[in-house]
Amino acid sequence: MAKWKEGYNHALLIKKMEKTRQVNDDGQVIFKGNDIILVPPQIEAVIELNKEISQDEKKEIIWHGIRTAGRQGTLTSNSVLREVKKLEGKALSKKIDKFVLVSKISVNPTKHKLARMQINGCTITFSKRLSKNYVSKIDRSPFVSYQLYQISEMTKNYTSLKVSAHAKGMYGGAEKTLKVLKYYCGLLNYAINYGSRSYSIGDNHFKPINKIRLSPVHTLHLASGELVSNDICWLEDEYLEAPKSYTNNSLDDFDRIMNNLKNYHYWVRKGILKKKIEDAISLYNDAFNSYSYDTTFVRLWAILELLTDTGRSNYDITVRRTAFIFEEADIAKNHLNILRDIRNCTVHRGTMYGRKDIFIYDLKMYVERLIRFMIWASNKYETPEEIKQLLDCNPDKTKIDQKLKILSRAKKMDKFKAY
Repeated sequence: MAKWKEGYNHALLIKKMEKTRQVNDDGQVIFKGNDIILVPPQIEAVIELNKEISQDEKKEIIWHGIRTAGRQGTLTSNSVLREVKKLEGKALSKKIDKFVLVSKISVNPTKHKLARMQINGCTITFSKRLSKNYVSKIDRSPFVSYQLYQISEMTKNYTSLKVSAHAKGMYGGAEKTLKVLKYYCGLLNYAINYGSRSYSIGDNHFKPINKIRLSPVHTLHLASGELVSNDICWLEDEYLEAPKSYTNNSLDDFDRIMNNLKNYHYWVRKGILKKKIEDAISLYNDAFNSYSYDTTFVRLWAILELLTDTGRSNYDITVRRTAFIFEEADIAKNHLNILRDIRNCTVHRGTMYGRKDIFIYDLKMYVERLIRFMIWASNKYETPEEIKQLLDCNPDKTKIDQKLKILSRAKKMDKFKAY
Protein backbone atom coordinates (compact mmCIF):
# COMPACT_ATOMS: atom_id res chain seq x y z
CA MET A 1 0.00 0.00 0.00
CA ALA A 2 1.36 3.40 -1.01
CA LYS A 3 2.60 5.58 1.85
CA TRP A 4 4.78 8.58 2.51
CA LYS A 5 8.28 7.73 3.74
CA GLU A 6 9.21 9.01 7.17
CA GLY A 7 11.85 11.70 7.63
CA TYR A 8 10.83 13.87 4.66
CA ASN A 9 8.60 16.95 4.42
CA HIS A 10 6.40 15.81 1.54
CA ALA A 11 3.96 18.68 2.17
CA LEU A 12 6.59 21.17 0.90
CA LEU A 13 6.92 19.24 -2.36
CA ILE A 14 3.15 19.11 -2.87
CA LYS A 15 2.95 22.85 -2.17
CA LYS A 16 5.51 23.49 -4.93
CA MET A 17 3.48 21.36 -7.34
CA GLU A 18 0.30 23.21 -6.40
CA LYS A 19 1.94 26.47 -7.52
CA THR A 20 2.33 24.99 -11.04
CA ARG A 21 -1.37 24.11 -11.25
CA GLN A 22 -3.44 26.46 -13.42
CA VAL A 23 -6.90 26.54 -15.00
CA ASN A 24 -6.89 27.55 -18.66
CA ASP A 25 -9.58 29.47 -20.58
CA ASP A 26 -11.45 26.24 -21.31
CA GLY A 27 -11.68 25.42 -17.62
CA GLN A 28 -9.12 22.60 -17.88
CA VAL A 29 -6.49 22.08 -15.20
CA ILE A 30 -2.94 22.26 -16.56
CA PHE A 31 0.55 22.34 -14.99
CA LYS A 32 3.15 24.90 -16.08
CA GLY A 33 6.69 25.83 -15.09
CA ASN A 34 10.05 24.16 -14.43
CA ASP A 35 8.79 22.49 -11.27
CA ILE A 36 6.61 20.09 -13.26
CA ILE A 37 9.91 18.53 -14.35
CA LEU A 38 11.92 18.97 -11.16
CA VAL A 39 9.44 18.13 -8.39
CA PRO A 40 7.78 14.82 -9.47
CA PRO A 41 11.09 12.85 -9.20
CA GLN A 42 11.45 14.20 -5.64
CA ILE A 43 7.89 13.14 -4.81
CA GLU A 44 8.67 9.75 -6.33
CA ALA A 45 11.64 9.43 -3.95
CA VAL A 46 9.51 10.03 -0.84
CA ILE A 47 6.56 7.74 -1.70
CA GLU A 48 6.89 4.03 -1.04
CA LEU A 49 4.87 1.67 -3.26
CA ASN A 50 4.39 -2.08 -3.24
CA LYS A 51 7.66 -3.83 -4.15
CA GLU A 52 5.93 -5.55 -7.07
CA ILE A 53 5.65 -2.18 -8.84
CA SER A 54 8.57 -1.56 -11.20
CA GLN A 55 10.48 1.73 -11.11
CA ASP A 56 9.25 2.74 -14.57
CA GLU A 57 5.63 2.09 -13.60
CA LYS A 58 6.13 3.94 -10.30
CA LYS A 59 7.07 7.11 -12.22
CA GLU A 60 3.97 6.83 -14.34
CA ILE A 61 1.69 6.13 -11.37
CA ILE A 62 2.92 9.14 -9.39
CA TRP A 63 2.70 11.59 -12.28
CA HIS A 64 -0.83 10.39 -13.18
CA GLY A 65 -1.75 10.56 -9.49
CA ILE A 66 -0.62 14.21 -9.28
CA ARG A 67 -2.52 15.20 -12.43
CA THR A 68 -5.70 13.41 -11.36
CA ALA A 69 -5.62 14.98 -7.89
CA GLY A 70 -4.95 18.38 -9.48
CA ARG A 71 -8.00 18.14 -11.73
CA GLN A 72 -10.18 17.52 -8.67
CA GLY A 73 -9.01 20.56 -6.70
CA THR A 74 -6.16 21.91 -4.61
CA LEU A 75 -3.20 19.53 -4.36
CA THR A 76 -2.60 18.18 -0.86
CA SER A 77 -0.53 15.32 0.52
CA ASN A 78 -3.72 13.37 1.19
CA SER A 79 -5.29 13.96 -2.24
CA VAL A 80 -2.11 12.94 -4.10
CA LEU A 81 -1.60 9.84 -1.95
CA ARG A 82 -5.25 8.85 -2.39
CA GLU A 83 -4.98 8.90 -6.20
CA VAL A 84 -1.61 7.13 -6.13
CA LYS A 85 -3.13 4.34 -4.02
CA LYS A 86 -5.93 3.87 -6.57
CA LEU A 87 -3.45 3.61 -9.46
CA GLU A 88 -1.23 1.28 -7.43
CA GLY A 89 -4.23 -1.00 -6.85
CA LYS A 90 -5.02 -1.08 -10.57
CA ALA A 91 -1.42 -1.94 -11.39
CA LEU A 92 -1.36 -4.80 -8.88
CA SER A 93 -4.66 -6.18 -10.18
CA LYS A 94 -3.39 -6.52 -13.75
CA LYS A 95 -3.44 -10.05 -15.07
CA ILE A 96 -0.16 -11.88 -15.56
CA ASP A 97 0.88 -12.06 -19.22
CA LYS A 98 3.82 -13.54 -21.07
CA PHE A 99 6.41 -11.07 -22.36
CA VAL A 100 9.49 -11.61 -24.52
CA LEU A 101 12.48 -9.28 -24.44
CA VAL A 102 14.49 -9.29 -27.68
CA SER A 103 18.11 -8.17 -27.82
CA LYS A 104 21.63 -9.20 -28.80
CA ILE A 105 24.76 -10.21 -26.90
CA SER A 106 28.37 -9.65 -28.02
CA VAL A 107 29.24 -13.30 -28.64
CA ASN A 108 30.14 -14.33 -32.19
CA PRO A 109 27.41 -16.84 -33.20
CA THR A 110 29.54 -18.38 -35.96
CA LYS A 111 32.21 -19.36 -33.40
CA HIS A 112 30.29 -20.07 -30.20
CA LYS A 113 26.85 -21.43 -29.43
CA LEU A 114 25.22 -20.30 -26.19
CA ALA A 115 22.96 -22.82 -24.48
CA ARG A 116 19.37 -22.14 -23.45
CA MET A 117 19.14 -21.24 -19.76
CA GLN A 118 16.42 -20.82 -17.15
CA ILE A 119 16.86 -18.21 -14.42
CA ASN A 120 14.27 -17.17 -11.82
CA GLY A 121 11.30 -18.27 -13.89
CA CYS A 122 12.64 -16.72 -17.10
CA THR A 123 13.94 -18.61 -20.14
CA ILE A 124 16.83 -17.25 -22.21
CA THR A 125 17.25 -18.65 -25.72
CA PHE A 126 19.92 -17.79 -28.30
CA SER A 127 20.11 -17.94 -32.10
CA LYS A 128 22.25 -16.69 -34.97
CA ARG A 129 19.49 -14.37 -36.11
CA LEU A 130 16.05 -13.24 -34.98
CA SER A 131 13.07 -15.14 -36.38
CA LYS A 132 11.06 -13.61 -39.22
CA ASN A 133 7.98 -13.32 -37.00
CA TYR A 134 9.70 -10.89 -34.63
CA VAL A 135 11.47 -9.02 -37.44
CA SER A 136 8.18 -8.42 -39.27
CA LYS A 137 6.53 -7.09 -36.09
CA ILE A 138 9.44 -4.71 -35.46
CA ASP A 139 9.36 -3.45 -39.06
CA ARG A 140 5.79 -2.25 -38.55
CA SER A 141 7.00 0.37 -36.05
CA PRO A 142 8.94 3.22 -37.74
CA PHE A 143 10.30 4.42 -34.37
CA VAL A 144 11.56 1.04 -33.09
CA SER A 145 12.85 -0.16 -36.46
CA TYR A 146 14.83 3.10 -36.85
CA GLN A 147 16.44 2.65 -33.41
CA LEU A 148 17.56 -0.85 -34.39
CA TYR A 149 18.69 0.26 -37.84
CA GLN A 150 21.07 2.78 -36.25
CA ILE A 151 22.92 0.01 -34.39
CA SER A 152 22.58 -2.77 -36.98
CA GLU A 153 26.11 -2.43 -38.34
CA MET A 154 27.83 -2.38 -34.95
CA THR A 155 25.93 -5.46 -33.70
CA LYS A 156 25.85 -7.51 -36.92
CA ASN A 157 28.19 -10.18 -35.51
CA TYR A 158 26.30 -10.50 -32.21
CA THR A 159 24.18 -13.45 -31.10
CA SER A 160 20.43 -12.78 -31.03
CA LEU A 161 18.58 -13.62 -27.83
CA LYS A 162 15.10 -13.75 -26.34
CA VAL A 163 14.15 -13.68 -22.67
CA SER A 164 10.61 -14.85 -21.89
CA ALA A 165 8.87 -14.17 -18.60
CA HIS A 166 5.44 -13.90 -17.02
CA ALA A 167 4.69 -10.57 -15.35
CA LYS A 168 2.04 -7.92 -14.69
CA GLY A 169 2.11 -5.26 -17.37
CA MET A 170 4.83 -4.24 -19.81
CA TYR A 171 6.89 -2.41 -17.19
CA GLY A 172 6.91 -5.49 -14.99
CA GLY A 173 7.87 -7.64 -17.98
CA ALA A 174 10.71 -5.33 -18.96
CA GLU A 175 12.09 -5.08 -15.43
CA LYS A 176 11.99 -8.84 -14.83
CA THR A 177 13.61 -9.82 -18.13
CA LEU A 178 16.29 -7.12 -18.02
CA LYS A 179 17.20 -8.04 -14.44
CA VAL A 180 17.66 -11.69 -15.41
CA LEU A 181 19.65 -10.73 -18.50
CA LYS A 182 21.99 -8.52 -16.47
CA TYR A 183 22.58 -11.38 -14.02
CA TYR A 184 23.30 -13.78 -16.90
CA CYS A 185 25.85 -11.35 -18.39
CA GLY A 186 27.35 -10.93 -14.93
CA LEU A 187 27.81 -14.69 -14.57
CA LEU A 188 29.41 -14.95 -18.01
CA ASN A 189 31.71 -11.98 -17.47
CA TYR A 190 32.66 -13.24 -14.01
CA ALA A 191 33.61 -16.60 -15.54
CA ILE A 192 35.70 -14.86 -18.24
CA ASN A 193 37.24 -12.11 -16.09
CA TYR A 194 38.10 -14.12 -12.98
CA GLY A 195 41.74 -13.57 -12.01
CA SER A 196 42.57 -11.46 -15.09
CA ARG A 197 44.63 -8.26 -14.98
CA SER A 198 45.45 -5.77 -17.72
CA TYR A 199 47.32 -2.49 -17.33
CA SER A 200 47.54 0.35 -19.84
CA ILE A 201 50.71 2.36 -19.26
CA GLY A 202 50.30 6.00 -20.24
CA ASP A 203 46.70 5.57 -21.43
CA ASN A 204 44.16 7.55 -19.41
CA HIS A 205 41.19 6.36 -21.48
CA PHE A 206 39.44 3.67 -19.49
CA LYS A 207 37.29 1.21 -21.40
CA PRO A 208 34.88 -1.35 -19.94
CA ILE A 209 36.64 -4.50 -18.78
CA ASN A 210 33.71 -6.75 -19.64
CA LYS A 211 34.06 -8.58 -22.93
CA ILE A 212 30.40 -9.54 -22.96
CA ARG A 213 28.04 -6.61 -23.53
CA LEU A 214 24.43 -6.32 -24.64
CA SER A 215 23.04 -4.48 -27.62
CA PRO A 216 22.29 -0.86 -26.69
CA VAL A 217 18.61 -1.31 -27.70
CA HIS A 218 16.10 -3.89 -26.44
CA THR A 219 12.51 -4.43 -27.58
CA LEU A 220 9.65 -5.98 -25.60
CA HIS A 221 7.02 -8.17 -27.20
CA LEU A 222 3.86 -10.07 -26.36
CA ALA A 223 3.81 -13.86 -26.74
CA SER A 224 2.50 -13.40 -30.30
CA GLY A 225 5.58 -11.40 -31.25
CA GLU A 226 3.72 -8.08 -31.37
CA LEU A 227 5.54 -5.12 -29.82
CA VAL A 228 4.07 -4.02 -26.48
CA SER A 229 4.27 -0.48 -27.84
CA ASN A 230 5.27 1.03 -31.17
CA ASP A 231 6.76 4.03 -29.39
CA ILE A 232 8.90 2.42 -26.67
CA CYS A 233 12.17 0.54 -26.55
CA TRP A 234 14.63 0.05 -23.70
CA LEU A 235 18.20 1.40 -23.81
CA GLU A 236 21.40 0.33 -22.10
CA ASP A 237 23.01 2.82 -19.69
CA GLU A 238 26.60 4.03 -20.20
CA TYR A 239 26.82 2.87 -23.79
CA LEU A 240 29.40 4.78 -25.84
CA GLU A 241 30.59 2.19 -28.33
CA ALA A 242 29.88 -1.41 -29.29
CA PRO A 243 32.62 -3.89 -28.35
CA LYS A 244 33.81 -6.44 -30.85
CA SER A 245 31.92 -9.71 -30.80
CA TYR A 246 33.62 -12.07 -28.38
CA THR A 247 35.59 -14.94 -29.90
CA ASN A 248 37.71 -17.35 -27.89
CA ASN A 249 40.21 -19.07 -30.17
CA SER A 250 40.41 -21.98 -27.74
CA LEU A 251 37.15 -23.91 -27.91
CA ASP A 252 38.23 -25.92 -24.87
CA ASP A 253 38.67 -22.71 -22.91
CA PHE A 254 35.23 -21.48 -23.98
CA ASP A 255 33.70 -24.80 -22.92
CA ARG A 256 35.40 -24.38 -19.53
CA ILE A 257 33.96 -20.87 -19.21
CA MET A 258 30.44 -22.07 -20.03
CA ASN A 259 30.75 -24.98 -17.58
CA ASN A 260 31.86 -22.54 -14.89
CA LEU A 261 28.87 -20.33 -15.67
CA LYS A 262 26.45 -23.23 -15.27
CA ASN A 263 28.13 -24.36 -12.06
CA TYR A 264 28.09 -20.88 -10.57
CA HIS A 265 24.39 -20.50 -11.36
CA TYR A 266 23.60 -23.95 -9.95
CA TRP A 267 25.28 -23.25 -6.61
CA VAL A 268 23.99 -19.67 -6.36
CA ARG A 269 20.45 -20.94 -6.97
CA LYS A 270 20.77 -23.59 -4.24
CA GLY A 271 22.37 -21.39 -1.58
CA ILE A 272 20.82 -19.49 1.33
CA LEU A 273 22.24 -16.17 0.05
CA LYS A 274 20.75 -16.55 -3.45
CA LYS A 275 19.32 -13.05 -3.88
CA LYS A 276 22.30 -11.28 -2.29
CA ILE A 277 24.81 -13.10 -4.50
CA GLU A 278 22.69 -12.51 -7.60
CA ASP A 279 22.63 -8.79 -6.77
CA ALA A 280 26.40 -8.83 -6.24
CA ILE A 281 27.03 -10.50 -9.60
CA SER A 282 24.70 -8.02 -11.35
CA LEU A 283 26.58 -5.15 -9.68
CA TYR A 284 29.87 -6.76 -10.77
CA ASN A 285 28.53 -6.63 -14.34
CA ASP A 286 27.56 -2.95 -13.95
CA ALA A 287 30.96 -2.10 -12.48
CA PHE A 288 32.91 -3.46 -15.44
CA ASN A 289 30.50 -2.03 -18.03
CA SER A 290 31.49 1.46 -16.95
CA TYR A 291 33.80 3.81 -18.87
CA SER A 292 34.84 5.51 -15.63
CA TYR A 293 37.64 4.43 -13.28
CA ASP A 294 35.86 6.14 -10.40
CA THR A 295 32.44 4.55 -11.03
CA THR A 296 33.99 1.11 -11.44
CA PHE A 297 35.92 1.40 -8.18
CA VAL A 298 32.94 2.63 -6.11
CA ARG A 299 30.69 -0.12 -7.48
CA LEU A 300 33.28 -2.80 -6.70
CA TRP A 301 33.57 -1.54 -3.12
CA ALA A 302 29.76 -1.62 -2.88
CA ILE A 303 29.92 -5.37 -3.62
CA LEU A 304 32.18 -5.89 -0.61
CA GLU A 305 29.72 -3.92 1.55
CA LEU A 306 26.80 -5.96 0.25
CA LEU A 307 28.37 -9.39 0.75
CA THR A 308 29.86 -8.60 4.16
CA ASP A 309 26.50 -7.22 5.30
CA THR A 310 28.10 -3.95 6.38
CA GLY A 311 24.80 -2.05 6.34
CA ARG A 312 25.08 1.27 8.19
CA SER A 313 28.12 0.13 10.15
CA ASN A 314 31.58 1.50 9.39
CA TYR A 315 33.96 -0.06 6.92
CA ASP A 316 35.95 -1.83 9.63
CA ILE A 317 33.40 -4.63 9.23
CA THR A 318 33.80 -4.65 5.44
CA VAL A 319 37.58 -4.89 5.74
CA ARG A 320 37.66 -7.43 8.60
CA ARG A 321 35.16 -9.85 7.06
CA THR A 322 36.72 -9.67 3.59
CA ALA A 323 40.26 -10.15 4.93
CA PHE A 324 39.22 -13.22 6.93
CA ILE A 325 38.94 -15.42 3.82
CA PHE A 326 42.60 -14.86 2.86
CA GLU A 327 45.53 -16.96 4.05
CA GLU A 328 47.53 -13.89 5.10
CA ALA A 329 44.64 -11.96 6.67
CA ASP A 330 46.82 -9.20 8.16
CA ILE A 331 48.34 -8.36 4.78
CA ALA A 332 44.89 -8.44 3.15
CA LYS A 333 43.49 -6.20 5.89
CA ASN A 334 46.26 -3.64 5.39
CA HIS A 335 45.72 -3.66 1.62
CA LEU A 336 41.94 -3.32 2.00
CA ASN A 337 42.38 -0.34 4.32
CA ILE A 338 44.43 1.36 1.59
CA LEU A 339 41.64 0.64 -0.89
CA ARG A 340 39.07 1.90 1.61
CA ASP A 341 40.86 5.26 1.80
CA ILE A 342 40.91 5.43 -1.99
CA ARG A 343 37.18 4.70 -2.07
CA ASN A 344 36.49 7.48 0.45
CA CYS A 345 38.68 9.89 -1.50
CA THR A 346 36.82 9.02 -4.69
CA VAL A 347 33.41 9.62 -3.12
CA HIS A 348 34.24 12.76 -1.14
CA ARG A 349 36.61 14.46 -3.59
CA GLY A 350 35.03 13.23 -6.81
CA THR A 351 38.05 11.45 -8.30
CA MET A 352 40.71 8.80 -7.67
CA TYR A 353 44.39 9.59 -7.39
CA GLY A 354 47.40 7.46 -8.29
CA ARG A 355 47.49 4.43 -10.61
CA LYS A 356 43.78 3.93 -11.04
CA ASP A 357 44.09 0.80 -13.18
CA ILE A 358 46.25 -0.95 -10.55
CA PHE A 359 43.87 -0.09 -7.72
CA ILE A 360 40.87 -1.30 -9.72
CA TYR A 361 42.48 -4.67 -10.44
CA ASP A 362 43.56 -4.98 -6.81
CA LEU A 363 39.97 -4.45 -5.68
CA LYS A 364 38.71 -6.72 -8.46
CA MET A 365 40.72 -9.58 -6.96
CA TYR A 366 39.13 -9.14 -3.51
CA VAL A 367 35.64 -8.89 -4.99
CA GLU A 368 36.02 -12.00 -7.14
CA ARG A 369 37.44 -14.06 -4.28
CA LEU A 370 34.69 -12.90 -1.91
CA ILE A 371 31.93 -13.75 -4.42
CA ARG A 372 33.41 -17.21 -4.84
CA PHE A 373 33.69 -17.71 -1.09
CA MET A 374 30.08 -16.59 -0.55
CA ILE A 375 28.81 -19.04 -3.17
CA TRP A 376 30.60 -21.80 -1.25
CA ALA A 377 29.51 -20.61 2.21
CA SER A 378 25.92 -20.15 1.03
CA ASN A 379 25.77 -23.91 0.45
CA LYS A 380 27.69 -24.98 3.56
CA TYR A 381 25.95 -23.05 6.33
CA GLU A 382 22.33 -23.11 7.43
CA THR A 383 21.75 -19.41 8.10
CA PRO A 384 23.25 -16.07 7.01
CA GLU A 385 24.00 -15.36 10.68
CA GLU A 386 26.34 -18.38 10.81
CA ILE A 387 28.28 -17.02 7.84
CA LYS A 388 28.66 -13.64 9.54
CA GLN A 389 29.86 -15.34 12.74
CA LEU A 390 32.44 -17.23 10.70
CA LEU A 391 33.73 -14.05 9.06
CA ASP A 392 33.92 -12.34 12.45
CA CYS A 393 36.25 -15.03 13.85
CA ASN A 394 39.84 -14.18 14.64
CA PRO A 395 41.82 -15.32 11.56
CA ASP A 396 44.75 -16.45 13.77
CA LYS A 397 44.60 -20.26 13.60
CA THR A 398 46.31 -20.62 16.98
CA LYS A 399 43.59 -18.56 18.66
CA ILE A 400 40.89 -20.52 16.83
CA ASP A 401 42.43 -23.76 18.15
CA GLN A 402 42.52 -22.33 21.68
CA LYS A 403 38.87 -21.33 21.47
CA LEU A 404 37.90 -24.77 20.17
CA LYS A 405 39.74 -26.38 23.10
CA ILE A 406 37.88 -24.20 25.60
CA LEU A 407 34.51 -24.94 23.94
CA SER A 408 35.27 -28.65 23.88
CA ARG A 409 36.00 -28.63 27.63
CA ALA A 410 32.85 -26.61 28.29
CA LYS A 411 30.78 -29.16 26.42
CA LYS A 412 32.17 -32.05 28.51
CA MET A 413 31.95 -30.30 31.87
CA ASP A 414 29.14 -31.35 34.19
CA LYS A 415 26.68 -28.64 34.98
CA PHE A 416 27.11 -27.11 38.42
CA LYS A 417 24.34 -28.19 40.72
CA ALA A 418 23.45 -26.02 43.63
CA TYR A 419 21.94 -27.72 46.70
